[in-house]
Amino acid sequence: MQSIVGRSRLGRALLASGDLDRGLIICRQAVEDTETRFGRAHVATVENRALLAAVHLKRGETLVAINLLEQARADSRIAAVQSDRQTEEILRELKKARASVAQD
Repeated sequence: MQSIVGRSRLGRALLASGDLDRGLIICRQAVEDTETRFGRAHVATVENRALLAAVHLKRGETLVAINLLEQARADSRIAAVQSDRQTEEILRELKKARASVAQD
C-alpha cells in the first residue's frame, strides 16, 4: 500500500506534469486516506483537499474547486482553534513546571 505522504507527493507530481486524470484519482485517495486516519481538521487533510482543488481548477472544474477550498478553509480554522487550545494547555503546564522549580 502506498503511503499517505507518497500519495500526496505523487498527486503533486501528476498535477505539475499535467496528468490530471491520474492526479484526480490519486488526490481523491489522499484526501480519503488522511481524513480517515487523522480527521477533517488535520493539516495533512486540509493540504490534500487544497491539492485536490488545484487539480479540479486545472481541469476547468471551478465550482468543484471552490467547494473544496471552502471546506479546506473551514477545516483549517477548526485546526487553528484546536492548536490554540493545545498551546494554551502547554503554556499552563510550563507555568506549573517553572513554578515548581522556583519553589525548590
